Amino acid sequence: GDVDMALVVSCTIDESKHWELTYVTLAYNQVGSHDEWELVRNNRHGTVWATIRNKRTGEEREGMVPYTYNSYTRSSICYSAGRYRRYPSYRKTGYISDASSKKVSCGYNLANEVGYVLSYLYCSSPYYNDISRCSYTIASASYDGGMDDALWLDC
Repeated sequence: GDVDMALVVSCTIDESKHWELTYVTLAYNQVGSHDEWELVRNNRHGTVWATIRNKRTGEEREGMVPYTYNSYTRSSICYSAGRYRRYPSYRKTGYISDASSKKVSCGYNLANEVGYVLSYLYCSSPYYNDISRCSYTIASASYDGGMDDALWLDC
């Protein structure tokens, strides 16, 4: 009765409020390299790669960020990655060839079951070194932004 209903409610409560954005960088992998340790991070170009952390459990997840038209957001991502370029080149990942080794490949994402960790990211200033000052929404488990629609930057 009531206990069963309480368990159902407590097990279906939105977990997203326990997650926080902790890190954003740029990442890519060499063609054909799909092991997690082979992912190159902190480069001047690549797929925008975010890390979120569950404040309650300590679990961390990594994944993609959706494409954005907002130039302040793109600049802030570069600044937070230690690259001080106000107007970086930007594309959707689908416009960058998997063969180029300049993005996180579709094969890497499939092999490691990586998806989006954010469904929204917006920065109101181009100069945020701390990306957590931006507004963001943690992606739900069902969010699918499309493998070719993630944000790619050249800072």
